[in-house]
Amino acid sequence: MRKAALSLILLLSACLLNAQVAEYKISSLGVKVADLRIEYQAQKTVVKAQNKGKIWIFPHINNRYEIEFAEQFLPKRYLRTIHQGELRDSVLTLYDSPRATMYQKSTAEKTSYQVHPNTRDFFSLLRLICSNKSASGNYLLDGNGANWQACVSKGKMEKIKTSLGTFTARRHNISLKALSQEKAPYVDMLTHNFLSEDTRISIWISENGLPLKAQLKKKVLSMNWDIVSTHK
Repeated sequence: MRKAALSLILLLSACLLNAQVAEYKISSLGVKVADLRIEYQAQKTVVKAQNKGKIWIFPHINNRYEIEFAEQFLPKRYLRTIHQGELRDSVLTLYDSPRATMYQKSTAEKTSYQVHPNTRDFFSLLRLICSNKSASGNYLLDGNGANWQACVSKGKMEKIKTSLGTFTARRHNISLKALSQEKAPYVDMLTHNFLSEDTRISIWISENGLPLKAQLKKKVLSMNWDIVSTHK
């Protein structure tokens, strides 16, 4: 449950397009487990996921994710500052196709690997989906050096209820497929545990490209995500 919860909090955070700041709550089993804050800039997204104290279904977290993009939301620089319980680390990935280089502070290691020019991390992929009403098909993903594929369904218009009211939104379903047997190194719960062929995601995006609601299912686990405010 903890792995699925953190994955949902962070996975969906990069979609913000038209508001400078958005706030979200994540809940499971009817219990709020964390807060999420997104700061959107023209070619950059900053994500902050945090909770206070300990929740029996969710770990302590105070993580920051910073992603810089090029055209078509292709990643250039991806910095993760991680504080999950006792784990503290900093991981920087630089993309310079056809290669990417990952620097991990805790191990003092530098890892270089090949990437296809159209490879994205989850944050940049979801920014692309939110910005493109016609987004669908297969997309290449970088799982910390391992190759993955995300299959995105065509958007389907639906009426949904959120904390801010009722909206018309397009729903996309996302499923994942491993393209190699290579195991990615552990970085944090999101990047290590989210990439699973058992994961199913549904995301609802407003007509102006703002993610409003989402649901993540992984085997018997389920997590719900809901927007609570937007402001400058």
